[in-house]
Amino acid sequence: MSLDLDHRDDDRARRAEEARQRRQAELDAQAEAERAALETRLPDAGALDAMAARWAADGRRRTRRGALAFALLVLLPAIALALGAQMLLPPRYDAEAQFSILVSGGTVDASNRAILSREDLSPSAQAAQLVRAYILSAEMMALLADDATAAPSAGPLAGLLARLDPRSDLQRHRDRVRVKVDIQSGLSTLTIEGLSPLAAEAAAEHVLDAARDRIEAEARSINRTRIARLEQVERRAAAAEAESVARLRALQRQTGDVDPRERARLTYGYLAELEAARDRLGRSSHASWTEGGLSPATLGDLEQADLLDAQIARAEAALAGSPDMTGSTGARILAFDTAEARLAAARDARRAAGTALQAARTSIALDPTVLRILAPPFAGNAPAAPAPFRIFLLATALLATVFAVLHLLKRSLSHHGSY
Repeated sequence: MSLDLDHRDDDRARRAEEARQRRQAELDAQAEAERAALETRLPDAGALDAMAARWAADGRRRTRRGALAFALLVLLPAIALALGAQMLLPPRYDAEAQFSILVSGGTVDASNRAILSREDLSPSAQAAQLVRAYILSAEMMALLADDATAAPSAGPLAGLLARLDPRSDLQRHRDRVRVKVDIQSGLSTLTIEGLSPLAAEAAAEHVLDAARDRIEAEARSINRTRIARLEQVERRAAAAEAESVARLRALQRQTGDVDPRERARLTYGYLAELEAARDRLGRSSHASWTEGGLSPATLGDLEQADLLDAQIARAEAALAGSPDMTGSTGARILAFDTAEARLAAARDARRAAGTALQAARTSIALDPTVLRILAPPFAGNAPAAPAPFRIFLLATALLATVFAVLHLLKRSLSHHGSY
C-alpha cells in the first residue's frame, strides 16, 4: 500500500517537472524567435554605412542640382542683365555744382512765401527754396529740352526705351535734375545727369545761368516795388508836412498872431504895469482927498485912474476873448500848440521816411541779391549710371526671391503628394 502511494507521488513529480521543462522550452523558443526577428529588422553595421553613404550622395546630388538651378535661373540672368545694361544702355554722368544766394534786405517778401514749406527760414534759405522751385519748374525743363546737349536718351535702345517709358518728356528731364538745400546755411547743391561729362557740365551751367538771371530779375522787381513803396511813404509824409505848415499859417493869419504865447507874455506884463500904476494913483488920490478934499489935483488923479481902469479892462478883455472862451488867449495858445505839434510830427515822419528810403537804396546798391557759385559744375570720368553691380544686386535679389518661392511651392506639392 505504501509502495503504491510512493509510486503515485513520483509520477506527479515527474509530470510536473516535464511540464516545467516544456514551458521553459517554449519560452526559450519564443525568445529565440524574437531575437531572430529583431536581427532580421535591424541591418548590420555595413548596411548602415552603405545607407549613410547613399543618403550623403543623394544630398550632394540635390545640392549640386539646386546650385546649378540657382546659377542658371538666378545668377546667369542677373549677370546677363547687368552686362546687357552696361553694353546697351548709354552711360550717364552726374555734374555737381554748389551755390548760395546772397540776399539784400527784404528781397524775399510775403507774397513769395506761399510756395515755401516753412516760413521761419533765413532770407538766404528762402531765396534758395525759390531757386529750387524755379530749377524744377516746367519752364526750366523746357529750356533743358531745347538744349541739344541734354538729350534724355541715346544709344542702341533709345527708341525702344522712349516708347516703353511711361513718363512724359517733362518728367524725364525733371528726373535728371536734383537740387538739395541746406535750410540752416542756405547752401544748395545742384546735380544734373548728362550723356557725357561735358554735356552734364554744360547743362548744369545752363541751369545756373538761367537761375541767376531769374533770381536777379526777381530781386530787381522786388527792390523796385520796395523803393516805390518807400517813395510813396515819403511823398505822403511831405504832403502831410506841407498841409501842417499851411494850417499853421492859416491860423496865424486868422488870429493875427505869429506867436500867441509871446503876445500873452507881453500882455500880462503890460497889465501888471497898468495895475501897478493904478495902485500908485489910487494911493496918491486918496492922500490928496484926505489933505485937501475934492481939489483939482484930486479930480485929475480920479480922471487918470478912470483911464487906467479902461486900459486894464481892454487888456483883460484881450486875454479873455469871447464869453465862450473860443477867442481867448489860452484857446489860441492851445490851437497853436496843436498845429505846431502836428507840424513837428509830420516833419519827423518825413525825415524817418527819407532815412528809410536812403537806407534801402544804400542796402540795394552795396548788398545786391546775387546767385554765387561756390563750386562750378564738375563731372568725373566715371559714369554714375548704369551701375552694373547695382543692377546685378537688384536682379539677383528679385530672381532669388522668385526662385525661393517656386522651390517652396514645389516642396509643398511633393510633400502633399507623398500622402
